[in-house]
This record gives sequence, C-alpha cells and structure tokens, in this order.
Amino acid sequence: MITIPIAQIDVSVNEDEIKEQITQRIEEMIRDSLLMIDVDTLAKKLCMSKRFLEEEILQDVRMKAIERKKSRKRFYFYDEVIPVVKEIVYDKF
Repeated sequence: MITIPIAQIDVSVNEDEIKEQITQRIEEMIRDSLLMIDVDTLAKKLCMSKRFLEEEILQDVRMKAIERKKSRKRFYFYDEVIPVVKEIVYDKF
C-alpha cells in the first residue's frame, strides 16, 4: 500500500479588496451601459433627493453647461456628468 501525504492549503481572503473590485466592475458595467442620464435616475444614483439635487447640484453653472434639453426633459451625458458632480461636491461640501 502506498501512502500519499495530505497537503494543507490555507486561503486568506481580503474582503475589502474583493468588495472594491466588485464595485469597480459594477461601475464599469454601468458606465458601459449608460450613454445619457436624466434627473430622476441621477438622483437615485447619487442617493440624493430630487429637490436637494436641483438646489445644490443642477443649478450650478458647470451642470448647466453640459445639460441637454428636449421639451421640458433634461438629460446629461453620463461620462460628462460624473466628473462635474464630483467637482461641485468637492467645492461645496
């Protein structure tokens, strides 16, 4: 009879790194799937009320510069809106 030694394998998982990688991947998928975003969706994605978004973010000149309107509906190109919102938030908060 031949005996084979049993190997022990230890696996350590860094949960924070896994969460960060998952978040990055989700953001990439969202970015790839969204071309434009409206005010309602922007409020949901930013976890802000629509009123707060209107008063604090959308009234800013930088947001007005990238705003697209059709009738009364306002749209923004997703790739343009994220850096502008970050800039406004850094300036105001």
